[in-house]
Amino acid sequence: MADSPSTSLSPRLPENGRRMPGSDGGTSVVSGGLPGRSMRAVIFRPTIGSRPIWIGIGVLVLLSIFAGSVVVYETGGTAYPYPHVLLLPVILSAAVFKVPGGLIAGLIAGLSVGPYMPLDVDNGVMQATQAWIFRLVMFLLIGGFTGLLSTLMYQRQQDLIARERIDPVSGLLSPIAALRLVAGKDSEARLDPPAYAVVIAYEGLSSVLRALGIEASNKAIFEIGQTLQAAMGPDRLVTRIHGATFAVTLPKGRRSVHSFAKDIERFMPQSMPIDTFALMLLPRYGVAKLTEEDRTEGQAFRKAMAALNLARNEGRRIARYRGSYDHAVTRGFVLLSDFERALRVGELRVHFQPKVNLATGKPMGVEALIRWRNSFFGNIPPAFFVPIIEKTNLIDDMTRFVAQTAMADIAALEAQGFDLELALNIAPSLLTNTEFMAFLKALPGRYGIAPARIELEITETALMDDTVMNTRALEDLHAFGFRLAIDDFGTGYSSMLYLKNFPMDTVKLDQSFVRDLPDNQASAAISSMTAAVCKRMGTRVVAEGVETRTAEAFLEEQGFDIVQGYLYARPMSSEDLLKWLTRQRAERTGGAS
Repeated sequence: MADSPSTSLSPRLPENGRRMPGSDGGTSVVSGGLPGRSMRAVIFRPTIGSRPIWIGIGVLVLLSIFAGSVVVYETGGTAYPYPHVLLLPVILSAAVFKVPGGLIAGLIAGLSVGPYMPLDVDNGVMQATQAWIFRLVMFLLIGGFTGLLSTLMYQRQQDLIARERIDPVSGLLSPIAALRLVAGKDSEARLDPPAYAVVIAYEGLSSVLRALGIEASNKAIFEIGQTLQAAMGPDRLVTRIHGATFAVTLPKGRRSVHSFAKDIERFMPQSMPIDTFALMLLPRYGVAKLTEEDRTEGQAFRKAMAALNLARNEGRRIARYRGSYDHAVTRGFVLLSDFERALRVGELRVHFQPKVNLATGKPMGVEALIRWRNSFFGNIPPAFFVPIIEKTNLIDDMTRFVAQTAMADIAALEAQGFDLELALNIAPSLLTNTEFMAFLKALPGRYGIAPARIELEITETALMDDTVMNTRALEDLHAFGFRLAIDDFGTGYSSMLYLKNFPMDTVKLDQSFVRDLPDNQASAAISSMTAAVCKRMGTRVVAEGVETRTAEAFLEEQGFDIVQGYLYARPMSSEDLLKWLTRQRAERTGGAS
């Protein structure tokens, strides 16, 4: 027995398996509740209004025919032009009731001025049989033809409604129709007021699109959508928002959203075969409790989408909506809109954090870091704006600015006698940007710096996104002469696999594993294992976030090559870096330089 929509959050697979769009032939949420799609409905369903209006129009047509026949009789009979007035109710009936209405009205109108209507009332002359039969046939033809045109126009209108109501890729209810249904504004279907909205994003579909094309990608979306609808059942709302991101609504119930997610994943396969490709289904959930205002004002999925973005940003599988997120999003939009101006007027600066050779204690390189002093907000931490910029085309401009400025400063330091390696952070989206790659390769020659002194730091998220495309890009950069480093190592899903698959020269252990060394046993074990693996593979290993001498001693004991953190120096301007390097050299040589 199907669960009542008001008592259960648990999805279940219908007994007859997956339901395809429109398979119910009724007004279920699955098919978008689009009645009138059968041939019978196309022919017989009136084009406008509801049953009371249909009855009213029918009565009006009959009264008009009766009144028209009276006019014909009172004006002297069919010898005069007044019989043509009966075409008006025939056309009206055909326009509303299509071909059947036009034929019936034409028949009634033709007979009303037929064999019993005189040709000349005053002289008592009756019509010839062929005359009224000809008029009857004309009325039928006009009524039928008008009804046919009305049917075609109605069908066209229903096609347009269907395109708006049904998502053509997934076969599910469209987002617009779903919002109307939640708001109670859909005249064709009804849904109990939902208590929760859940947005589910199946990540990794971009790899299918790039590898197999849009047809295979659409096939994957259709299969995911139909499987999800089948798991939820026909009495649950499921819609596709965009790409492989879907939304469902849940009634009020006792079950937790985590239990709901587990039930969904029990019915959804872990991978889905698409042509020759096995698509891994990696769901991420955003959950929001709905208020009456959310339901009625077309905002049913906004908060759940915000929660989904929160889950992505925090690396979580499920996230619930928090009111503070709206403030963060608003602030993000403000920063994004102001960033281009900041680039133009010079509010951005490049700072450098030194890297120290752990064996010798000598500075051996620096990492270039972006800084923004906004004229209104003051100093804005990079964690606030860099993740936002990375999702836009502005990341290209920002990285170009950092790379150019940093290489110019490194060249100036070289003229002062300081030969340093330079580490640049490269966003995932730039790896396959051919114009940016050409720009990056031209920079070392422009500033007279050997490519081997430039280390490009790539986060694990970049390596996770598209293995084939990124491997080619990284191999090309490595062949050019750049050194490559995995940044934030240990925060991804398959960290060790990246050491095997990508041409990496350096591994930077994420600071979350370094700050509590050596007291945290888990962090100590991960650090030791990382150093041991890197040593066996001939890869340099760097620890960032070093703040204490005890952590430094532990890292040196484990065989780390390079350290970076507040224990040695905070990020600083190029001017302050020159002073710091000068002091370091003076301390090592025992005098001022």
